[in-house]
Amino acid sequence: MTSSPPEGGEEVKTDLTGKAAVVTGASRGIGQAVPIRLGRLGANVVVNYSRDASGAAATVAAIEAEGSRAIDVRADVSKPDEIEALLDTARSRFGGLDIVVANAGLDEGLGPVLDVTEAEYDRMFNVNAKGAFFTLQKAGGLVDSGGSIVYIGSSSTLRPTAGFGLHTSSKLPASLLVGVLTQEIGERGVTVNSVIPTATDGAGYLHRSQGRRPAPPARAERQPPRLAHGNGR
Repeated sequence: MTSSPPEGGEEVKTDLTGKAAVVTGASRGIGQAVPIRLGRLGANVVVNYSRDASGAAATVAAIEAEGSRAIDVRADVSKPDEIEALLDTARSRFGGLDIVVANAGLDEGLGPVLDVTEAEYDRMFNVNAKGAFFTLQKAGGLVDSGGSIVYIGSSSTLRPTAGFGLHTSSKLPASLLVGVLTQEIGERGVTVNSVIPTATDGAGYLHRSQGRRPAPPARAERQPPRLAHGNGR
């Protein structure tokens, strides 16, 4: 959204005036900052939320304060029909679909792999894996030619970390899907990228621990050292 300025020059800002964007999971943290930034650059934004209506309303208010239009829409990303309806809202309200940011995800599941229940697995994968897959799929089919799709991944997918097994395994599939989708729809001029943020105040596990990085689970600390592992990606 910004490009590096020439030496001694000023920051060059991308002009998104009149563009239509959809951001999933846009009620707090990174998911809230992204649509506000898009609005500041001139885009009109569909702000998605699942449970936090007040957070989504605050996001909309902040975008409107920047002079852009916005609307909040409740949708469950684990339900493909609701994702499609969400994306269609951008076209019906703002006349197109230029940008889709797949941010929605759960930041639960911190603990040893040996403690994960089937219910916890299903809940995490339903949103982080299935939800992201179908958001990218629907976006790939509906975004306008020359548009942009961005998946917000997790730094936990970059290397094995004790205590993050469930979260990591649920976030990794969509990170790999980005490269596949790029090859399949790139001829339309659509860019597909992933952003891998590090720990961020107000988001993810730092949000749940009020700004403090959570300590690894006690059992994970007692695990024997790994003798070998893959490349972590």
